[in-house]
Amino acid sequence: MLVNEVQGCQLLTAVSYVGSLRRNRSRRLVAFFGCMLLGATRPAEAVALTLPQCRLPDTGWGTLVVREARPVSGKRWTNSRERHDKGGLKSRDATKGRPVPIPLVLVALLREHVAECCTAPDGRLFDNERGGLLGSSS
Repeated sequence: MLVNEVQGCQLLTAVSYVGSLRRNRSRRLVAFFGCMLLGATRPAEAVALTLPQCRLPDTGWGTLVVREARPVSGKRWTNSRERHDKGGLKSRDATKGRPVPIPLVLVALLREHVAECCTAPDGRLFDNERGGLLGSSS
């Protein structure tokens, strides 16, 4: 599904109202959905993003270097017996990352996200309320 600029802004605004203020869920999800909308990342790629993979300059466009994906398959279907399998990018050499230019608005969203929510214990940008990986229901 494609959205235009106005619809994209409306989507990010709507996401900011998800859940209760106490759980901080909505603020965690805005930058996550921003990565998919403005950075064209797949959900499994956004889940795996870490702060060192982001170049977030004070001015101008930034860059994400997407290196891995964490798709949700279910414990029964992964080699690690965890819900999220850890793997490389589709149609890419496992040792290479994919540089993604990101616009100023996404740079700002990610900077705000890091300042407010910090990072997960393992360095990922996006986590759930308990510090784990974001589930597919998010």
